[in-house]
Amino acid sequence: MVRNWKSEFLENASMIFENPKKAEKAARRKEEALKKEKETMLKTIGQLTIERDFLQDCFRRSGYPVPELDSEKR
Repeated sequence: MVRNWKSEFLENASMIFENPKKAEKAARRKEEALKKEKETMLKTIGQLTIERDFLQDCFRRSGYPVPELDSEKR
């Protein structure tokens, strides 16, 4: 964890001596990019959940057992 903090500090150390507004803008851009990435990931998770539920329902309706997920593959 300390290693991560150190690397993050070294990446952003130059921002200490820069214009505060410029650093603020960079931080906002980074935050917005992270929000977009999070939204994309949540959307993908939702889509995959719907597809999984649909396929499980198809197995149940056809009379076949629903395949179990391997706990080792998770």
